Amino acid sequence: MPFLSVLRLVIFVLALVFSVIALGIAADLMSLTETYFNVTLIFCILAVVSASLTIISLPIMLTLDTVRQGAFTSTVVFELSWLFVLWVLWIATAAEATYSNGLIFPSGCGYINPKINQGCQEFAAVQGFSFLTWIILMAYTIVLLVFAIIGTSRGNKVWLSSVRENNFLHPSVHADKPIIEEKYPAGNVPIYGVPTSPYQPPRQPTSPTFNAHPSNISTYQGTPSPHPAHNGQSV
Repeated sequence: MPFLSVLRLVIFVLALVFSVIALGIAADLMSLTETYFNVTLIFCILAVVSASLTIISLPIMLTLDTVRQGAFTSTVVFELSWLFVLWVLWIATAAEATYSNGLIFPSGCGYINPKINQGCQEFAAVQGFSFLTWIILMAYTIVLLVFAIIGTSRGNKVWLSSVRENNFLHPSVHADKPIIEEKYPAGNVPIYGVPTSPYQPPRQPTSPTFNAHPSNISTYQGTPSPHPAHNGQSV
C-alpha cells in the first residue's frame, strides 16, 4: 500500500521534528524556571519524556522495517499500540501545559521582565508543539486502524505484518479462487462409512452341466474280433 507507507513516513518525520523542537524548548524552560524561580513544572517533565521516547522509538521502527523483514516493531499491532502510548503522552503534555499557562500567565505575554516574558513564550511553544504532535500521531493511528479493520474484513492477515508489506484494500488471495462444489446424483450423496453405489449381492459360481445323451458320439471303426463272444454255451 504505497499511500499508507508514504503517509507513515511523513507523519514519523513530522513527529520527530516537532519532538526535537519541543524537547529543546522544554529543557530550556525547565532550566529557566529552576534557576530563577526554583520551580519544576510538570508539563516540562512530560514534554521531555514524550519527546525523548518519540525521538528514540520512531527512527528505530523505521530502520528495522527497512533492514529487517518481519521485525515485531514493524507489525501493525505493535505500531498501533506504541503510537497510542505516544499520543496519550503528548495529549497529557499539551493539557498540562494549557492548564499551567492559563494559571501562571492568564493575561498573555506582555511582561517587562525579559525572563518572565521568555518563560511565557516558551509555555505557549511547548503547548503548541505538543498539540501538533498529538494530532498527527492520533490521526495516523486512526487511519491505520481503519485500514487494518478493512483488510481483516477482506480476509487479509494484516495484524502481524508491516505497513510497508501490507495490501489492506486488496481482496484476499483465497477469495479470488472459485468455490467448486461436488455434485452427486440423487441418492448417491457420499456418507462416511456408507458406499455410494447400491448394494449388489455376490454372484454364485455356476456348476458345470453335463449332457446325458451326447449327440456327437463317434462310430466305432476297425476289424471285428475273430473269436465270437462266449455266452456261457459251447457250440
